[in-house]
Amino acid sequence: MGNEKMGSTVALVRFIVGSLLGIFIFFVNIPIQGKSMLPIDWISNLAKALLANFNLPLALLSSIVVIYNIVKRKLWKSSPFEVFLYAISVVGIVLFLLDLFHILPSFIIEDGTYQKALATMVPFSVGIAVIMFLLPPLISYGLPEAIAVFARPLTRMLFDLPGVCAVTVVSAFMGNFTAGHLQTDALYRQGKITHKEAAIMATGFCTSSVGLIMSVCAAGGQMSRFTVLFFLIFVSTLAITGITSHIYPLCKYPNEYYEGVTPEIEEGSKGNMFVNAFHAGVKTCEGSLSIPKQCVIFGIRTMPTVANILVSGTACMFVFTVINKYTPLFTWIGMLFWPLLKLIGFQDVNLVAGAVGINAVDNVTSQLTLATAAGADAMTVIFGCGFGIMTIIFFGAFLASLYSTKIKVKFQDLLLLWGERTALTILIWGFIARMLA
Repeated sequence: MGNEKMGSTVALVRFIVGSLLGIFIFFVNIPIQGKSMLPIDWISNLAKALLANFNLPLALLSSIVVIYNIVKRKLWKSSPFEVFLYAISVVGIVLFLLDLFHILPSFIIEDGTYQKALATMVPFSVGIAVIMFLLPPLISYGLPEAIAVFARPLTRMLFDLPGVCAVTVVSAFMGNFTAGHLQTDALYRQGKITHKEAAIMATGFCTSSVGLIMSVCAAGGQMSRFTVLFFLIFVSTLAITGITSHIYPLCKYPNEYYEGVTPEIEEGSKGNMFVNAFHAGVKTCEGSLSIPKQCVIFGIRTMPTVANILVSGTACMFVFTVINKYTPLFTWIGMLFWPLLKLIGFQDVNLVAGAVGINAVDNVTSQLTLATAAGADAMTVIFGCGFGIMTIIFFGAFLASLYSTKIKVKFQDLLLLWGERTALTILIWGFIARMLA
């Protein structure tokens, strides 16, 4: 009896401390060095600064991990597109080795695409690594389960998702797509969500970050409207995901749990919701590891994934950016949406169509292209501040991140999803941009 009471007390303390710590780290702005910023951003920036001169060594170290995984898991037997992604990763590894021995071809050096990809993906991956070591308080100590009691009716009706996804919806949108993918992957492996629900999460809410939205708004001269734009971007993303989660191809995915796990199926609860939420949170912490130990274990387990994202993300950025730079392929893709852009009423339809196509490579590029376009009208600039955040799916680091998880989404379905989200974004966000211009 004493042991049970002690266990309940420990679970109670871990629920309260873990939840408060997770909220503080990821959602509470504090004054640091004259700026208001999130603790997770401050810690990530410190890590990036410490490792700022180690881009190539970190890339080479990650390459060793990727090669080991390819051989150990016989990844050449995967689906054709996954094999293609791993082949691109090999391209990245070759580039790292050429860089190490200072024998990069002159045209690659002069082009600068490789250096930009490496300089982008290494700090990004360092930030992801930091997040992974600090994520458990947010997702492993009852906070998702507690919030699920309140969120379940809304998330199930709007997105066909259980309430336990509510925390990840917000943190994935405000953080970045890789953190969102890994949070979703953790829920899937724990048996808290199904394959279909994981696919909806990974392709619907795992977006860029508040910082990116802010930087694009600043580039477009829209910081005076940042609060309004951020709210509208978030609501529009919810609306678009609400639609895509109920139509093909996501609607066809099976509601099956990860193989070998015991499903934790959410059930409706009666009585006081606050009491039920409290009990749900505490129950999750029964038998849990201490917070520091769980953080270390979770962080170490995700490092191979982070290594793969660094290598394949750099390679994807390089390959797809080169294709976009030297061929009209992605511009042609963007022109598929010319009728919708014309319908909404953009003045320079060709400019916007080209940026829409670029979004297939990198959503950051498309936004900056739109927001800083010479002579772009106000409607185009406002549209550029949110377009990439809502379409979400793009064929660079996003793919490397998604395919590093156990969430299997067919490539042809990703293509269709990108088309659906792009069309919906043009119609919904384009109309809002027109009203705000």
